[in-house]
Amino acid sequence: MKHIAAVSGGKDSTAMLLRLLELKKTEPDRYPLDEVEFCDTTMEFPEMYEHLERLRAVTESAGVKWTTVKPEHDFEYWLYQHQYIHQRSGELATGYGWARPWARWCTGVMKQAGYEENGNAMYYIGIAADEKIRLQRKHNQKSRYIHPLVEWGWTEADCLQYCYDHGYDWGGLYRLYSGVSCWCCPLQPLSALKTMRAKQPELWARLREWTKRLRMTFAKTTRSTSSKSGLRSRMSWKAQG
Repeated sequence: MKHIAAVSGGKDSTAMLLRLLELKKTEPDRYPLDEVEFCDTTMEFPEMYEHLERLRAVTESAGVKWTTVKPEHDFEYWLYQHQYIHQRSGELATGYGWARPWARWCTGVMKQAGYEENGNAMYYIGIAADEKIRLQRKHNQKSRYIHPLVEWGWTEADCLQYCYDHGYDWGGLYRLYSGVSCWCCPLQPLSALKTMRAKQPELWARLREWTKRLRMTFAKTTRSTSSKSGLRSRMSWKAQG
């Protein structure tokens, strides 16, 4: 039976992978590891890609295969070029636009489309011991899923500290943001957007340009678009001129 570690590059999956690689040396039969799989959204932070490259090198030096899975097209294509039939209107539409809580197309298109799990493999999933809501979700309870962090009793804070102790700091990302998934996610909190504008202006400029092109408010919910206190109504470029 093949054993694969699903790695996103975040603190939890990184801590899991580093520990699995350690155990591979000392207790190879306890948690066997044959391969690492990373699904590239193409929209990770630049610092994350540097971190992932370092992880890949460490993984391969340990004799473990590293596989990167990419979507058929990049994010910009799906954002404002892809043509499809709108479910409600039945008309031809172009570009999905920014994701919304009720229409998270990016997860399906960028992470799940075209990716198939190996039915003959066991998967290590990096869910921390204190993420009870995630653990209770049906798709995380598959019989071929193993949750090492839960078995070890490692919390999210434990995972972050473990990574820091082993010299992994993502270029300081976790000191700027509470979460380090796709930098262009419209579902991130207002505080993260303010941090991006101040600390990573090059990414902020790309968000601004895309939002102008879409003529669509970069908003978490419809309610947030009317909040004048929310970073110019969460980047409503009509309001900014």
